[in-house]
Amino acid sequence: MSASGDRSETKFSRRLEFAKDATLDLRSIVRYTRRTWGDEQQVRYADRLSASMQELLSHPHLGSARDDIGPDLRNLHVGQHVIYYRVLDSSIRIVRILHARMNAEEHLRGRI
Repeated sequence: MSASGDRSETKFSRRLEFAKDATLDLRSIVRYTRRTWGDEQQVRYADRLSASMQELLSHPHLGSARDDIGPDLRNLHVGQHVIYYRVLDSSIRIVRILHARMNAEEHLRGRI
């Protein structure tokens, strides 16, 4: 996974794409985790998020459908966060990565 770029290529036919907001979310999560829990935990948690997003490439419908928030939107709970994404023909587009306690509708409205 590359939080600094928009795309991550894999051996699967799909690739990961990150919306700008998702990239900012991931950077914020990594910074917060490092400040609060230390370097070791930051690496573990970032790896867990990354592995979950990579898993979506081979199992794109692993997450739950969230058509109540936006068309074709899905989500996957990972630790204390929820990855919001869409399955596209050639990619999995990560839309946002929000803390589980955040109001998803409020943070996704007008951005998806």
